[in-house]
Amino acid sequence: MTRHALIIGIAEYASFSRLEKATGDAEAVAQILEKYGNFDTIQHLPEGWNEAKGYYIAPEKLIGNVLGEALRTFLFERAVGQEAFIYFTGHGFKTVDILGQENGYLATSDCLLETNAGKITGQRNGVSLDSLNQLLVDARLSSLLVLLDCCHSGYLIEERLMNEKLSVFNKTRNACLIASSQSFEVSYVGREHSIFTGALLTALSSDSAARDGTINSLNLIDKIESQLRRSGQQPIYMGYGNSIAVVSYEPQRAVESEVRVNRDNPYVGLDAFNREKSSYFFGREKAIQDLQMRLRQGRFLCIIGASGAGKSSLVKAGLLPTLEKQYTLDSLTPGYNPPQVLIDRLTSLHSQNRPFILFIDQFEEVFTLCKDDELRKSFFHLVAEVVKNLERQGQVIMAIRGDFLDRCAEYPEIAALANETQPTTYMVEPLTTEELYRAIAEPAKLHGVSFQGGLVERMVREVAAQPAALPLLQYALQELWRVAIEEVTSETAVLTWEEYNQIGGVGGALDKKADLIYSSFPEERERDLLRRLCLELVELGEGDTVTRRRVTKESLAAEADSPEQFERVLDSLVQSRLVAMTLHKVSEDHYESYVEVTHEALLSNWGMLRDWIAENRDNLRRKRRFEGYFATWCNAGKSEEALLSGLWLSDAEALQGQKGVRLSAEEKEFIEESVKRRDREVQEKFDNERRLREAAEANAEAERKLKLEAEKAAKAESERAKEAEARALAELEQKLEAEKATEAERERRQEAETRVKVQRQRTRFAAAAGILATVALGLGITAQYFNGAKNEREKVAVGALLGNAQTLLSQDNQLDALIASIKALKELIRLEIKSQETLNQIATIIERVQERNRLDAHKERIITVEFSPNGKILASADTGGRIIFWFLDKNIFIPHELPKRFQKDISRMRFSPDSRFVASGGENGTLNIWTVSGKLYWQPPTNNYGAIYDISFSEDGKIAASSQDGYIRVWDINKKILLNEINTQREKVTTSKPSIYGIDFDPLNSAKLVANSYQGCDLEIWDLRTKPGIKVNKCIGKNSSKIMSVRFRLDGKLIVSGDLEGTVKLWDRNGNKIGAIADNKGGAAYDTQFSPDGNFIGVAKEDGTVKVWQTSRILNNHVPSQATNNNPFSELKKHQGSVVSISFNNSGILASGGHDKSIRIWDFKYSKRNYVKLDSSNLLFGACDKLKGYLKTNEKNLSLEIRSLCQ
Repeated sequence: MTRHALIIGIAEYASFSRLEKATGDAEAVAQILEKYGNFDTIQHLPEGWNEAKGYYIAPEKLIGNVLGEALRTFLFERAVGQEAFIYFTGHGFKTVDILGQENGYLATSDCLLETNAGKITGQRNGVSLDSLNQLLVDARLSSLLVLLDCCHSGYLIEERLMNEKLSVFNKTRNACLIASSQSFEVSYVGREHSIFTGALLTALSSDSAARDGTINSLNLIDKIESQLRRSGQQPIYMGYGNSIAVVSYEPQRAVESEVRVNRDNPYVGLDAFNREKSSYFFGREKAIQDLQMRLRQGRFLCIIGASGAGKSSLVKAGLLPTLEKQYTLDSLTPGYNPPQVLIDRLTSLHSQNRPFILFIDQFEEVFTLCKDDELRKSFFHLVAEVVKNLERQGQVIMAIRGDFLDRCAEYPEIAALANETQPTTYMVEPLTTEELYRAIAEPAKLHGVSFQGGLVERMVREVAAQPAALPLLQYALQELWRVAIEEVTSETAVLTWEEYNQIGGVGGALDKKADLIYSSFPEERERDLLRRLCLELVELGEGDTVTRRRVTKESLAAEADSPEQFERVLDSLVQSRLVAMTLHKVSEDHYESYVEVTHEALLSNWGMLRDWIAENRDNLRRKRRFEGYFATWCNAGKSEEALLSGLWLSDAEALQGQKGVRLSAEEKEFIEESVKRRDREVQEKFDNERRLREAAEANAEAERKLKLEAEKAAKAESERAKEAEARALAELEQKLEAEKATEAERERRQEAETRVKVQRQRTRFAAAAGILATVALGLGITAQYFNGAKNEREKVAVGALLGNAQTLLSQDNQLDALIASIKALKELIRLEIKSQETLNQIATIIERVQERNRLDAHKERIITVEFSPNGKILASADTGGRIIFWFLDKNIFIPHELPKRFQKDISRMRFSPDSRFVASGGENGTLNIWTVSGKLYWQPPTNNYGAIYDISFSEDGKIAASSQDGYIRVWDINKKILLNEINTQREKVTTSKPSIYGIDFDPLNSAKLVANSYQGCDLEIWDLRTKPGIKVNKCIGKNSSKIMSVRFRLDGKLIVSGDLEGTVKLWDRNGNKIGAIADNKGGAAYDTQFSPDGNFIGVAKEDGTVKVWQTSRILNNHVPSQATNNNPFSELKKHQGSVVSISFNNSGILASGGHDKSIRIWDFKYSKRNYVKLDSSNLLFGACDKLKGYLKTNEKNLSLEIRSLCQ
């Protein structure tokens, strides 16, 4: 990689005073760069040769056009992809427009000014700092260092470049901008140089170089800031990425002297490095510089890394010692009550009335030790207040395990701090091989001790394979030093292979040492106590994760049989550095001792402890749960309301009965009081039931007596009623005898009339009987047939249902065929008909049904359907502008309609890769970006672009849309700005109407975009890194028919396209055609999609079918044969009209939308069901299982008969 510099010094001006020192200042900087900067080219402006002084920069005029062209040539031609350095010294000025807005400029020799009331209101020929901002961003540089020595130069940094533009350098490029003054300040001239350039030259001198002879951008900032501290001129700076090398001198040669052997152990074992041990902290020099840069740009810094990555040591021994002269430093760990701990620290820091830095170590304790969510929120609020309070000048650094970072996202105040524009997070990377070598060898070297040949390299190899094994490395080094140096009286001071193998190496030192401590106790009771103590220091997380737990020494002592036993075992663990004991201030006069595992490496690397945790995991969870309830009881003043009950009390009793579980006297009291309350409640319940039972018995006796009295009264009343009834009967009999005589006379008259009618009727019956006998004989009907007629009619009805199902299936009405099959099965079961042939016919129908659901909410033609990448939502839209989100829940689709935004067709909808957004584009040119909750997130301006044909999201937060005007436009959806406009119309093509129906981002390269071509080839691959709209990277394939869709496979390795003739083509990511299917039978291929696993390709056909092909079948099928074309993996029939859009779901289903206004859900992977026993019940269960999603989704629109079909 090459280095290039542009040095500018303007002395002569038309509208400003002459600058006597500008030429000399610029040349002085240029000469240092020429000698020590290792630059390939250094351009001087204005160019010239001074015979007397030998300057390359001439004291001549430099006009605006020349300077502007020089800057563009330098940034876009000479330094492209390389390292760039720009220095300017001269006049700077600011203008104020009629609205009071200020803008900064670099003055050129021909700069002309317009003034009003003493203010500059306009100018010509000056270089706008805002425009320079844009040039710097557009330039594709590896690194950039800019120094401006002029009045108001701060405008370069304070413009929107700070928050919006220069962040592009953060991920792939390095940048550092230094301005001599703030936007509202002027710059001053010193005796020999300008004040700023004088400080710069001092900062670039060999006296400012590090031991290795280098000076980088970070050193430059420090030195300049220090030089100008009392000058009345305040430089400002901004940087992104890593520090940038500026100049390099000969390394300082250390004076060789014999170092006396110091047998004190320089390694820290499981402890973190701290200020006292900082002189032994090696290997993180680059990381320290990066952290210093980030702290200069903001007041909050979050350091992320795995347990054992060295987060605490990096801050305590690396970063903080470099800041102790400028700041008051303090640190804390959150503990059980984080707000109180933080308030105590802030009280002390605020009382000192000077800038401070507070380091919050082990930030994950907010989640592991603190169980109160309100305390967490209070703590996060206090941290945010520290960062935002400008008067206090406080900065906060926090270190957190990476696996707890997602927990922070649940709390807006702490998440907002981490998501600020400037770099607020730093991921601790594994040490490189060279850095590991220094971390191992240098501390021993300081004490005059060396390693036996090859031993350091061996240790580096062991740790390089375990990035989070730094505590194990330090522990192994500490143990190696102990056995090789501290316990040996020999004059030789060498760490040897023999001792290294003796301690068990990096991987085994900790495990071996811990085993020795455990075995050193001869009594089983003491070993058992050690086991219990270690388990008390473990906090269980989700799944199998474990973290260390800090507990009071007093509570830990309850595990021992005696104070002497406890002190003996605990002292052994402390002396071996396996656990640490710290003192914490509880109140003004009270301190409490806490015990914790020295490092979490012990939890994962001591095999015996891992086994104990695995064996006691359930008991540990039960114990921690119990301790939480116990703490609540204590905090509530041992209130009865906080006692245990129900399952939790049973759980506590079971815990108390477990072997090896020790409870304190108060904990036992908690259980005893809970049991007493439970017993009281049981006794009260028993007494209440007894009282209720006695009351019920008394009531029953009273009711029995009342009943007897009522029965006696009823009996007397009954007897009186019988006597009255007897009298009434006697009177009735007399009346009946009189009526009897009258009735006998009437019957005699009717008998004569009846005999005449009977004679006539017999004659008619005889004639009818003759006809019936004749018909019966002709048809062969017997008496036996009449007896079975009902059963036969029912069998015929079953046959009709079966025939209807077969007809519906042949007509591609799959769900209706499935419903008819279920009806037939239910009739078979009801009639108890056993027919294997009928069951086989029904089973065939059911197995051929691949339609699983149908969504009929749309009233207009469906134009697009799209599943979200996470498979939870299906978005659909129709030609009437209606958009519906269907939320998928166990095969049930729940609709949610969006507010209507379109009056014409919606052409396409696409989800973002993270399923957070969905975009919709319409015929009226509107592009809407929605959240998945249905809220409009953003509507990019698309005035007069014409209809939007297709949309695509990139993996890095961009969205592209193709429009009717022939352009593809790319926006940043996070910043809500337009990034690029690609004009797809090439000049020589004038007859083709722009029709970019398919575009898609490359999943592996967000700067690469594929689109269909309408200008003589199939596809065009665009490189977004080129200047907007300049060139197409590649035009591939010979276009014989209009391409309707194009999509990348999710792994980015394949591209699929479909055209109007029905041909499906497969391409590799470089645009080489590698297969095709010429399926012209069903008409155009309107949409082509890969399945999420990439093994299948779906094709939406003009004839209403959806065809699914195996990707492997199309690969290398360069000359499609008829046999290949006619044999898809699955053919899904069928819509009543064209299918225009399809989408796969990651659960193995496919959605299709068409002109028949319906959305159909298919199980495209057809597979025959294997029944253990093919009977009516099993078949009915399988059929209903297929239909249940449809029935539940459409229950409001189905008849009662259909809804209850499978109940």
